Amino acid sequence: MVNQKDDPEEPGPRYLPRRKLVSPDRLLRLLNQRLEHYGHCHNCHFVGPIRRLDEPAEDGRNWSRFVALVCSNVVAGGCARIAERILEDTTHEYNLWEGR
Repeated sequence: MVNQKDDPEEPGPRYLPRRKLVSPDRLLRLLNQRLEHYGHCHNCHFVGPIRRLDEPAEDGRNWSRFVALVCSNVVAGGCARIAERILEDTTHEYNLWEGR
């Protein structure tokens, strides 16, 4: 589902995606499930908590992208880049539900 701006001449994105609403725990599980798909990062995982922002960010998300990545050894550069990409993609798909 998308939201369309009323004024097509107004600058900025014309279509904004509607995000799925999830709990912080569910979002953390989703992040880790996505990370598990990368075999060379099987010793890494995101740790919480997922923090709600006081005000929505410019991109519309209501949670902080600063989620720690922990690996059994040192965090490899490849895994750090994959984790950043997962967080970036997830910010466009999910928001935290309003219940605290």
